[in-house]
Amino acid sequence: MPAKSYYQQRAEELKILIATVKIKHRLTDRQLAKKLDMPLGTFNDWKSDIGRFHAEKVWMLERMAQD
Repeated sequence: MPAKSYYQQRAEELKILIATVKIKHRLTDRQLAKKLDMPLGTFNDWKSDIGRFHAEKVWMLERMAQD
């Protein structure tokens, strides 16, 4: 199996982070989007193209995962 690119690795890690936060805090996509202060449609678009997540939102997810 060929090695994953840097982008693929980061995208996979971010998907895991989102899932972790949702499970830990028992959130739906809608609730998580609200906590990230973004519309649900934007959140869903960004989830499908994970590279669009801004560093600020990733940082918020990281903090939520640690709470």
